[in-house]
Amino acid sequence: MYTQLSPSNDNLIPLWSSNEGENADENNNSLTLNTNNYRLKNDEWLISDINNGFIRLYDPILCGNNNFQRSKLIPCTIWTTVEQICSRLNRQLNSQTWYVQYNGDRLKHLNSYDKPLFIQYEYLLSIGFNNIKRIQQEGQKHDLGYLIRFLTGRLIFDEKLQENNLSTYVWIRKGKFRRKWFKRKCIISNCRLTIYPDANTNPFVVELNRANVEEVRLKEKPYCLKLSVDGHGSLYMALNNDEEYSQWLKRMRKTTNKVIDIADYSSSHLELIPQNLFINQALSVLNLRHNNLRLRQTEEYQYTVGWLDDICRFQNLVSLNLADNELKQFPLVICDLHRLVELNLASNRITTIAPEIENLQCLELLHLQNNCIYVLPIEIENLKRLKDISLAFNYFKEIPISLAKLTHIRCSHVTSLFLAGNHIKKITLQAIKQ
Repeated sequence: MYTQLSPSNDNLIPLWSSNEGENADENNNSLTLNTNNYRLKNDEWLISDINNGFIRLYDPILCGNNNFQRSKLIPCTIWTTVEQICSRLNRQLNSQTWYVQYNGDRLKHLNSYDKPLFIQYEYLLSIGFNNIKRIQQEGQKHDLGYLIRFLTGRLIFDEKLQENNLSTYVWIRKGKFRRKWFKRKCIISNCRLTIYPDANTNPFVVELNRANVEEVRLKEKPYCLKLSVDGHGSLYMALNNDEEYSQWLKRMRKTTNKVIDIADYSSSHLELIPQNLFINQALSVLNLRHNNLRLRQTEEYQYTVGWLDDICRFQNLVSLNLADNELKQFPLVICDLHRLVELNLASNRITTIAPEIENLQCLELLHLQNNCIYVLPIEIENLKRLKDISLAFNYFKEIPISLAKLTHIRCSHVTSLFLAGNHIKKITLQAIKQ
C-alpha cells in the first residue's frame, strides 16, 4: 500500500513554528510547518503525498492517563525513524527513550530505527481502518491518544520502583564500647545501604531487608540509629539533625527485616527485573505478568543485571508467572529453576518449547495457552508430576504424541488438559489408544 516513497526520499518537515504544539488547541489544528521557502498547512501536507502523516508526541510527566492535550504534533512520513525525528526537531530529544503505548495500557520501548508513523498506520489497519485518507487524518486528533500514543522521556512507574535515594554524611561506629566514630558518606538505594570509607577503599554494603533497626539515645550523639545485621554485629549511625534522623528512620523501618517470599510486579511496564529483587534469596513466588521483559541481546549488556536471562538467580522459585510479555521464544534459562512447581507462559508469541524443559522435574502446572506453539518436544513426557496442562489457542493440528504418553494413567497424575482453540480437525485412533 505504501509504495510512493522510498526510504531515501524522506520528506520530513524539519521544524514546526516556535509556538505551535506547545499548548495545542483541540479545536484549531492549523499547525504551520516551515519548509524551504514556502509554508504548508496540515491538510496540504497530507494531500501532497499519501505517505505523509502526523504523530503526537507526549511527555509522560505532563501527560497522565486521562490528559491528552499536552503534546507535540509532528509531521513525518512512514519512513521517518525515531532518530531522524530527534535530529531534526528544534529541541533536544533522546532517541533512546521513546515508547509507544496501546489502549492506555502496555508500553513498548522503541528503537532508534523504528518508524512511528508506520507503527501508527499498522495499528489502525489492524483494528479495522481501511481508508488511507482517514488514517492520515486520524494522526492529528487528540482522541487517537486513547488508542495509540508515543511518549518520550522519563516514564512514571509504580511508586514501589520510584523511591529516591537517601544520601548524607553520617557518623559511624561498629559496636557500642571503646570504638571511635568515623564520618562516612552513606547512601540508601532500594533495600541497600552503602557506606563509603574513602576514595581508595571499596564501599561496605548492608542488605537492609536482613537487618533490624532500633532507636538509640546517646549523650554525645542524640540522633542515633542502631543496625543489627546477621553475621556482622551492630552498626551505630549518628545523623546530623532531627529532620535527617526522622527521614532515615522512616526509610529504614520500611526496608529492614522485610525478607518476603512473594513479589508481584505485574503490569508495571518493566523491561528489566527490578534490581532490588536479586538481593532476596528467599523469593519463592514471582509474578511478572503483563510487562515487556527482554532477553539480553548483546554482550555490551552482560554486566547489566535485570534481563530475563538473570531469572536463574532465583533458585528458590516455586511459582513463576511470565504471561503476556510478548516473548517470541521460550526462555531457556527457566529450565535451571529446578524447584519450579508452577510455570505460566501464557499469552506470548512462543513457537517452540525447549527439550530442556524435562529438567523441571517438580513441575505440576504448565500454562502455555494463547501462544504460537505447533509442536511439543518428546522430552515433555518425562515430567511425571504434571497435573495441569493448558495448550489452548495454539497451532496444533493434532494431539501431540508426547501428550498422549504423558497422560497415560499408569505414568502420570494429569487431571487437566486443555487443547481448545487449536487447529485439530480429527483425533487419530493411535492418540486415543495411547
